[in-house]
Amino acid sequence: MHYTLKAEEFTESCVELMHAPSNDSAAIADKTLPVEHFERASCGPHQWYDFYFPVTPHMVDVEDNIVFEVEVIADQYELGGISVHLYQGTIPLDRMTELVSDTPDGGIYSIAIPSIELQAGAYYLSVKCGPNAQRFRVVAFEVRGILTGPW
Repeated sequence: MHYTLKAEEFTESCVELMHAPSNDSAAIADKTLPVEHFERASCGPHQWYDFYFPVTPHMVDVEDNIVFEVEVIADQYELGGISVHLYQGTIPLDRMTELVSDTPDGGIYSIAIPSIELQAGAYYLSVKCGPNAQRFRVVAFEVRGILTGPW
């Protein structure tokens, strides 16, 4: 058996592929997350479950703060059971983000977007399961108005 190889010089620009080839922002997620409605989901070991959350211009205009909460549905807490990640615009191929919650507070994993950072467009809340399959519920809350401190 032998092969004939032909080498060609690549002359195009190098561009990272999109997470999914679609112009529909909701199409790359498993489910759309509505405001103030719990959504239940599950994922297998080391799998991801992605929620699409659209931020409207109205939410930005009224200075909404968005709070995402994820609760594992289990009898007891499992260290490293899930981690929660938030992406703006699209989900990168490497799934790297600074907005990560991997330690629950009172059994709730949460990530918030303050009104001063909120931009209209697509956001994705992704849940990554650890070494075991998990069931969980997710909710997004709108907290209306800009938050101020005691100053």
